[in-house]
Amino acid sequence: MSLLKLAKRFKKMDIYRLGTAVLVDTKNEVLRLNKEQLLEGKNSLGKNIEPKYAPNTLKRKLKQGRSGVVDLYDKGDYQAAMKLDIDSKTKHKIYSSNDKAKLIEAKYSRNGSLYGLNNESLVEYRGETFMPQLRQRFKEYMNGKE
Repeated sequence: MSLLKLAKRFKKMDIYRLGTAVLVDTKNEVLRLNKEQLLEGKNSLGKNIEPKYAPNTLKRKLKQGRSGVVDLYDKGDYQAAMKLDIDSKTKHKIYSSNDKAKLIEAKYSRNGSLYGLNNESLVEYRGETFMPQLRQRFKEYMNGKE
């Protein structure tokens, strides 16, 4: 492809569209990272999920071999119902469609949202998943394959 054609393709490129396509393709990875955060007892700000479990709940969790951090995991239904909706090139949201989600959010979102990647997870997602795939899509676009 000539340099002039490459320049024209570059000028027409919609980086937001490419990025959104990558997000659509990798939304399961975003959800996996968000679920891992919750299992570690961390919210989207990297803070501990609060309030702490009640003594009876903590006792039950420890009996199950769990760590005792507020991980919002009982049978896994809440996490299994997590979804990522991509509304536009710049707007997306993570939520759980579980029937107890509103109650969980009301109780445990006091010091930050349960949904969204904290800095540590975001760095991992960008470096290991998003940017490599965005580079690939960029190359394909510039080579006329998209």
